[in-house]
Order: sequence, then C-alpha cells, then structure tokens
Amino acid sequence: SSSFGSSHFGSGRGPRPVALETSRTRPQRLPRGRPGMASAEQLDELTALEAIYAGDCDVVLALPAALGAAGGGPTALEAKLALHVPGTVQLCAAGPHGQSRCLTVDRLPLALRLALPAEYLAAGGPAARAAAPAVELSAPWLSAEQLQSLSRCLDEQWHEQPGSPVVFRWIEWLRVEGCAALGVAGKWTVPAAAGRGGAQQCADTSVDASPKCAQRDGPDGFSEVLAWWDGRHKESLNRRPSRACDNCAAPSPGGAYAELSGCDHAVCLGCLAVLERIYTAADQTLACPVLGCCALVTEAAAGYEQCRDDEKSPNVSRISGTPLERLIVFCPRCESMGVDSPVLTQCMHDLKAADCMCDECHWRFCGLCRSPCHPGEHCLANSGRAKRLLRRRPALEVAQHAQLKHEKTMLAFRGTASLAEVAEGDELADVAEDDEPAEADAVADLVAQAACVAGAEEAEAAEVRERARWWRSQFDTFDTMRQQFLHEHEGALRVGLHPYFGDVVFQPIDLAMPVQQRFMACFLCAEPLPEIRPAFHGTDAANHDSIFQKGLLVPGDGNDLQVVHGAVHGRGIYTANIDAAWLSHGFCTESRILVCGVLQLGCVTFPGDAMVISRKDHVAPLFEAVGSRFVGRCLPPTVLAP
Repeated sequence: SSSFGSSHFGSGRGPRPVALETSRTRPQRLPRGRPGMASAEQLDELTALEAIYAGDCDVVLALPAALGAAGGGPTALEAKLALHVPGTVQLCAAGPHGQSRCLTVDRLPLALRLALPAEYLAAGGPAARAAAPAVELSAPWLSAEQLQSLSRCLDEQWHEQPGSPVVFRWIEWLRVEGCAALGVAGKWTVPAAAGRGGAQQCADTSVDASPKCAQRDGPDGFSEVLAWWDGRHKESLNRRPSRACDNCAAPSPGGAYAELSGCDHAVCLGCLAVLERIYTAADQTLACPVLGCCALVTEAAAGYEQCRDDEKSPNVSRISGTPLERLIVFCPRCESMGVDSPVLTQCMHDLKAADCMCDECHWRFCGLCRSPCHPGEHCLANSGRAKRLLRRRPALEVAQHAQLKHEKTMLAFRGTASLAEVAEGDELADVAEDDEPAEADAVADLVAQAACVAGAEEAEAAEVRERARWWRSQFDTFDTMRQQFLHEHEGALRVGLHPYFGDVVFQPIDLAMPVQQRFMACFLCAEPLPEIRPAFHGTDAANHDSIFQKGLLVPGDGNDLQVVHGAVHGRGIYTANIDAAWLSHGFCTESRILVCGVLQLGCVTFPGDAMVISRKDHVAPLFEAVGSRFVGRCLPPTVLAP
C-alpha cells in the first residue's frame, strides 16, 4: 500500500531512485547509452526539466533508474506537484466522529509518475502515437473519476502534438490549470472514499487504454493534505531571513520567529509561547508586547500558527528585562511552591489595584501588591500589602526600566551602536535616560510610600515585642503561655482567617505532653526569651490527630514522613504568616486550620509570606481554628523536593 508522497513506482521492485537536483538534493550524472536507460533525446528533456525546476518548491522531481530488462525498457520519472488554486479554496471533510474539518489553502498536492518507453522521442510517423508516456496520478483529495478527468486532458495534449516532448507541458498544465479544469474554487469537499481509505490513484498504461483508477489504503485523505500543507508551510518559514525578536532582542532564524499581524514586529518562539499563555489565560486577544504598539493579533500572520504549534512549553525566565515584563505579575501562591506562573495585568498603566487570576492555581489576587483582592481599598492601606508590594515580582522598578533597556539593546542589534557602548553607558545611553517616561517618578513615589508604611509597622511591632518580654517571664507552663498568646494575637488571627473560614472558634489542642515539654524547654532556656510568632499550618483534616500526638515534624528527620506538596525552600515545617492565611488555606480539606506558635531563634526562614522552620521543637500547634464556612480548596502546582 502507498499514500501520497511515496517514492516507489509501479510494483516497487525497481532499483533505488536517483534524485534530480532540487532545492534539497545535489544532481547526479545521468548515464548515457546503457540498455534500459533513457535515450539521448529523453536525457536532453530530463536535463532541461532539471534545470527549469531546480529550487522550485512547487515541482520536486526524481528520476529512478531504468525499470526494464537489459536491452531496453521504460524510464520512470516522478514529480511531486503543488497545484495552483485560483485564489484560495476551503478544503472540507467529515471527521472520524462526524465533525466537520476545514483547511484553507492556495496549493494542493498531486503526484505524477511517468514511464517513458524506449520509443518515446525516437519514433516517428504512426508509431509516435503508441510511444506516449504511461501516466499514473495520485492525490488524496481527489476521487478516481476526477483523476481520470485529468488523465484524459493529458491524453488530449499528447494527441495534439504526438511524438514531441510532452513532459514539461503536462507538468505545467497540471500545476497551473489542473485545479481550474476540475472546477476547484471556493469550497471543495474531499470525496467520501478518499476521506475513509486514503489516497486515490489513477494509472494509464497506454494512451489508448482507459485509465484505471483505484483507491489505495493509507492515511485519511484530509489528514494527508493537512500534513503536506504544514510541512510545506514550515519549509517556507525556514527560508526567511534571520531577525531579532522585538521583545527579547534574541537573533532568531527564519523558522524560529513569528510576524504579528497588525504591526511589523516579530517575536521569537519562546516569547510567543509566554504571550499565548498569559493572554489565553486572561481570555483576551493576543497583543504585541512592544511598548507603544499593542496591536492586536487578530489573524494568523507569517509563521504565527506554525511557530505557536512548535513551542509547547513556555520558558518564563526569558522575559526578564523585556517589555513583556511590565505586562505581567507572578502569582504569589505558585511562587511559594517554587513555580513561576506569569499572569497578565494592567496595573502598570495607572499604578492602581487590578484583580488577576492565575491559570495554574486559580488564585485571585491584586496585580499591583500581590495580596488577596481588596476592592475599594488602596494597596498601602495595610502594612501587609505594603510589604508584598515591596516584594513584588517583577519589581515595579524593574518593570519600569525594562523597556528602556530593551530599546538600547535593539538599537545595538540593528547596528545603531555596539553592545559595548550600551553597556558602558555612552552617548546613546545618556540620550535614552533623558527620555525616560514621567511615570517612573510615580513608580518611585509608590515604592517609597510602601517602604514607609512597612517601616512604620515594623517599628510598632518592635515596641510590642519589647513590652511583651516582661509577661513572657511571668509564666512557665504551656497552658499559661497559650492563654497569653491568644490574648495578644486573637484579633489579628480572626481578621486573617475570616475571608476563608468566616467566624472562627479557637479550640485549645490537647497536645501530647512530650511535644509541650520540648517546645517549652526551647522557649524557657533561650536568653533572652524569644518571640513566639503566630502562624497558620494547613493540612488534610485527617492528619490532625497524628499532629496532636507527635507535633509538627520535619520530613525525613528521624521519621518516615515523605514530602507531599514540595519543599522548594528547603526541608522544614511550612507555615503561613497570619496576614497570608490564603497560603495555608489551600491545603485544608475542611473548615479547620492549625494556629501555631513559632519560636524566633534563628532556625526560621521567611520566603515571601511563609515561615519555614527547620527544627520540630521550635514550633507547636496551639489551637485548632474551626470556621463557620469554608471556601473551596485551590492548590498550587506540586513540585518535587530538592
């Protein structure tokens, strides 16, 4: 069996084909005077065809060795043609489950196979009619009757000038006028037989015989045309000149960038993958990332569809320092799990809060300060939000200067200046810095205000900790410590939990005595007495009883616990700050969460809104907060422990 594009001819028992020169192959010398090979006249015609179609992607020729026995036989010639369609045509077919499939093209494939008898171009008079080349046509989008119609047209052309060279005339007629002769225009339906069984083939063994056409087993006809069209389109992209990406400035070969419709900018495959991801997740039409352009990509431009299909895994690290960086913000929940999930945001346009939703964990947050959404409230109205704004990724200052850096680099790539001049800050850099947008001042003011709010809150917290040192020295039991802990932090705990658990009741945990003792020993033996900072720990409610008996444990530290949700910030016990209950809430299965006390004794790290404790005796679950309602779980993607 065979489908379109196979290289064999006839029975397939002939010698291996010898390829004529095309854009892909080098010419091989055609033998003269050997039995069963082309005659001198035939060789002249084939050599002319080789020169005419060298490098032509619409006609790809191949000349196999002779198929006849010694002493003479037909010479086989194959031509893979791209037939010109008047304008464009929409190719349609029914899918395997009855759905409609369509493809708009301006070329359609057809395979032409010829057997040149020894008498072709050598005979004269009445014998010339019998010396016509034998024709075999194959096309996955045509029925047997349609192929017979084309074969009859070729037959008529031979009879008009019998005995003269005809191969070039046949190829050109098929290529330029074949579709018009069949009436291919507008919408063309792939015949049902071809759609079910594969390519159609029409063989004409002699000019006087009726052409014989039969269905050949193989791939679905429509799918075969689709694969041919994609391969052809990809080859045309590879022939384009190299170009620098207008986002990241990386030089990209012809097949590795896409030209955006709506503007003359181009982006590399990596930047295109990130653009596709963030705009699709936001359910918005993709737009050019270059500052000042923002042209909408409303239709497939040169290389856009093919490049989009080739790049499956976006690499978000490549957007650092590019204009695209000012359009995105990284999801804080995914970041806490070590995953960078870029989310489209418009907050950089006016420096105002704008709600975003991550397509990975489906978390909704403010695109400016990366806090939970706070409608009607300024980002700096809360010290916790001010701190998150200062920790924003990408930082506001970085996003603001990304375009300036990009413009300098693009000037260098285009030959206006060298990269060394840009790096050293020569005259080009001085001019560019004078042209920085006035909104840079607004960004600087916002960051300064956030630092003031966060600094004031830190100073106040330091005073509270100092005043609390006295009462910490007045008790020496776990229960009295726990009561005072709740007295000091109850208000802040309720505020942090209310959006996710509603009104809560704090139930003291019946913690095993060994767990109480090891925590109190670390607390009372430290000099001076350390701060006990409140934190949340979310986990499956089925794990609570075990935690009450053994305490919170570091996986692998003298136990057989396995890391379940990742340990991107190192092995330890992961807790959330009380103004970031959303971090722990995602791991809860019921409206219950653990309220913990964390000793600030140097064994704690503070990645983002979390605290990671490396020693089990420096943290203790104190209360089980039971809520009146429970907002559904929303887990970030899981990553493996380092």
